[in-house]
Amino acid sequence: MKILTILIHSEAQQALLDKIRSLKEVNGFTFSHAEGHGTHVEDNDFLAARDKVVGHSARLRVDMLLDNLACEKVIAMLKESKGPLKGHTVFWVTATETSGHI
Repeated sequence: MKILTILIHSEAQQALLDKIRSLKEVNGFTFSHAEGHGTHVEDNDFLAARDKVVGHSARLRVDMLLDNLACEKVIAMLKESKGPLKGHTVFWVTATETSGHI
């Protein structure tokens, strides 16, 4: 099992939601609001004009627990994406030793 974490600009939320819901391999996911801060703001295409004025980027963090094949499929979908997800999506994968409900 793996945890796939995705960061996108908040304006791309609906596009990502539509993509994720179309994948039968994804049983559930969590959206969390986040603020992106960093250096070189002027050169960051991830930031909208409003973000440059307020000093941070309104982002959305998505976490999902997936088996290895489902994780690969979601990453492939992200890499093939167009529109608001293209060039504005950051992801990482974390190995999970155990998971469950308590």
